Amino acid sequence: MSLTEQRRKQPNIDDEKLIALFFDRDEQAVSVTFEKYGGYLCGVARNILSDPGECEECVNDALLSVWEHIPPARPDNFLAYITAAVRNIAIDRYKAAHRQKRIPTEYTACIDELAESIDSGRTVEDEAENRRLAKCLGEFARTLPAEERYVFISRYYFFDSVRDIAAALGLSNSRVYQILGTLKARLRNKLEAEEFL
Repeated sequence: MSLTEQRRKQPNIDDEKLIALFFDRDEQAVSVTFEKYGGYLCGVARNILSDPGECEECVNDALLSVWEHIPPARPDNFLAYITAAVRNIAIDRYKAAHRQKRIPTEYTACIDELAESIDSGRTVEDEAENRRLAKCLGEFARTLPAEERYVFISRYYFFDSVRDIAAALGLSNSRVYQILGTLKARLRNKLEAEEFL
């Protein structure tokens, strides 16, 4: 389910009020968050993991983590905060479950795509741990026009399928692949300039 579809179905409570529920230690905070964003968060997890049951467990674990960290944390962007929690937990689960075998998912497809563009003898997964690389990728994304930024972040941060990205932007799949190809070439040039390659 896309974020746009999810927003149409969400309860009528803004994120500031949700954060206030967490600060008040009101257990409704978790259930309302799941009701508001659960479908979207499960979609983020599903792009990394293939088992729907595991995706929901991942979202539940992320919401528990959010419960444990708010307070004292007070995120500026609540959706980005909980999405990052789901994404990180899903990636950790994926790595733990697939240490020796590699089952194709959107996550592995995205990692493989980036590896083709920026292969430096080290894996993209190893490089992703490097803070300097993360900063470089963030700077790269911020320089992109809105549509290209959406494609880049959707594919390589949220691991959305090309089909879903194309549908969200009203583009053809081939146009999204074309944009991704251009972005990967530009990213490679930036990484070479920053001496990552």
